[in-house]
Amino acid sequence: MNDKPEDKIDNLISSGSDIGGAAIGGAIGLLGGPVGVVGGAAGGVVAARVLKGIGLEISKRLLGPREKTRIGATLAIAAVEIDQRIKNGETLRNDDFFSQPKNGRKKSEEFAEAILLKAQREAEEKKIPYLAMFLANAAFDSELNVEMAHQIAKAAESLTYRQFVLFKVAVQRKQLGLKQTAFGAGTFDRMTVQLMYEIHDLARREYLNFEGTAVLGVTDPIPNAMAPMGMGAHIYNYLRLKNIPDTEVAAIAAYLK
Repeated sequence: MNDKPEDKIDNLISSGSDIGGAAIGGAIGLLGGPVGVVGGAAGGVVAARVLKGIGLEISKRLLGPREKTRIGATLAIAAVEIDQRIKNGETLRNDDFFSQPKNGRKKSEEFAEAILLKAQREAEEKKIPYLAMFLANAAFDSELNVEMAHQIAKAAESLTYRQFVLFKVAVQRKQLGLKQTAFGAGTFDRMTVQLMYEIHDLARREYLNFEGTAVLGVTDPIPNAMAPMGMGAHIYNYLRLKNIPDTEVAAIAAYLK
């Protein structure tokens, strides 16, 4: 059995093909070898070392097949995204995110591990590409301190994929022609009731606002007034939820008209 590090990371990334799709082949080329070639520049090497190092560390743990799939896909998608952005002229953040402190680990390593562990446990695998995008985005944004990054990751972990979709529905509410009054009293089909509870949960967390309208119960939200706010806006932006397929948005919006 060949235990070379590059073989281990290749195997881990290859395991993510069910989710990572086309990113898998590119990521193997980017993270394989001694240091990886993300971006083909010094900044890319720094990012590659972090991703590869954490990937190798996690690969030594006892992982189930689907856990390997989720971790491999997260690594692959993040690596390809970072590589493309560097090639497009962006530069990695220049604060202490990638710096080695006197004691402990780099902030980038801690955050990468946090995201990969969340991906490992995430049964809703449709969330994986968006967790990967967050891992990539954190590498570029100096205004995002690591404490807030962990908070956003924890908040995103606690949401359902359907709530991810609801954030994009909220952003596109005007174009989608959503209901302009509260649900109010009445009889609703099962899917609409489920969505009402999902929306109310986001409102209760203060991740959505409704143009100043109070939301006390599940029938109070006005679909055409909802918009991401605070932590909800951070989740939408940093996880790149704008990439959620429009077909999924339309399917949810149909019940909110």
